[in-house]
Amino acid sequence: MESKTIGQLKVHPDIDEWYESEKVSIPLLGGHELSFTIEDINEDEAPEEFEEAISNFMALEESLKTEIEPYIYKTYLEFKDAVGPECCPTNIPSPSGVWQFVSPSYVNVSRRPYGNEEVYVQLLAECEWEPEHGLQVVFHRGISLNRVSDQDGHLTHSDAYDLPEEQDRIC
Repeated sequence: MESKTIGQLKVHPDIDEWYESEKVSIPLLGGHELSFTIEDINEDEAPEEFEEAISNFMALEESLKTEIEPYIYKTYLEFKDAVGPECCPTNIPSPSGVWQFVSPSYVNVSRRPYGNEEVYVQLLAECEWEPEHGLQVVFHRGISLNRVSDQDGHLTHSDAYDLPEEQDRIC
């Protein structure tokens, strides 16, 4: 299988229904290379929506990182508050310094199984302050920032906390 945007895809080594790309340069991350994992595209009724979401995500510019910083910083502060400053291995004085403590791992593309049932792109990363659960930055249809949280697998805040759609928020 091939993606017009990210190239040749091969069957994921662990899950036959998923595909994986080679590492590609991510403009949002200043050219940092990551692979994509695409879930269940063969069984999907509108596989073109996956390609559209990937293309949208790849069009995001590095300048968008400054808009994401406050949300990542809020996630960091919530973790630090929950465990106590003495148990948080990282001290980040402001949102502008947060990316130096984040190490992107890969990109996951999947369809939300309920609600709007649209395609979401997750940028998954390790972060120094929360090595157990890491960080995810989720984009609805690959375009708009939708959620920033630990890697809990939920694509929306409303899904994570079983809230009505109108109570959805970024973090």
